[in-house]
Amino acid sequence: IEGEGTVEQRVISSPKASEYPYGTIVELTPVPHSDWKFVKWGNDLSGSEVPVQITVVDPVNILVVFEPIPYAWVLVKTEYRNYSLPSGEWSETPLGEYSHPHDFYSYYTRQDDKRMEFKVTSPRGRTTNDPAQFLHGYYTWDAPPTVINPDEQVNIGVNQEVLSNVTGGYISRYSLRITMGHPWQMYITEPAHVAENEYTAVGFGAPTAQFTTESVSVVFSREAWSAGTEGRQQEIRVAAGSGNANNMLYERYLYEWKQVK
Repeated sequence: IEGEGTVEQRVISSPKASEYPYGTIVELTPVPHSDWKFVKWGNDLSGSEVPVQITVVDPVNILVVFEPIPYAWVLVKTEYRNYSLPSGEWSETPLGEYSHPHDFYSYYTRQDDKRMEFKVTSPRGRTTNDPAQFLHGYYTWDAPPTVINPDEQVNIGVNQEVLSNVTGGYISRYSLRITMGHPWQMYITEPAHVAENEYTAVGFGAPTAQFTTESVSVVFSREAWSAGTEGRQQEIRVAAGSGNANNMLYERYLYEWKQVK
């Protein structure tokens, strides 16, 4: 036996009363100990069939291989949030469209799974002399891994699609960032000209060093959490919006330290 476990032996058919004489059919069933799993048979028996029957015609040497069941950070739930929910509450499904009218501005957001859309319109700005404003864009991203090993490098690709970037002379911006639990920011590692500045967000609107007026694809990256204790949870959170609570959207992925079966 390699690893931790036993093998149950049951005689299916025997021509005589003595133990395992010629022609005896024996059924073998591996029984791993707690936190271990059966992997395969070895030596004179191959494969991983369970149970397995052998006919004794010659002396046999059978190896049974067990391995410990590994622990990892396992995705257990995905949740969503916008301004319409009470503080601290999350939804199990995306929250769809949400509008927030204002005297001078009209905010619109739409939330789908792994997609967030934003729009702000200001037909005449704060006064009749101000220029109009129209920002419109959306973000999509790759699903994070369902299983994350301790200290594994986690990469999440994000696409920013800018449909309109008329700022009207204001400093309004929309941006997206990803965290892996406070205060663990994920950094943009691709493309190279962005990665060298270690930016933690991608955005559009009024241009700055790390915000663009164009559509762009980037990769957020960070080393994952170390090993935990059974039942402990961590999260990856995607947050996007202008910083104004009225048009912020969130999607979070909850992970639990548990056995990977």
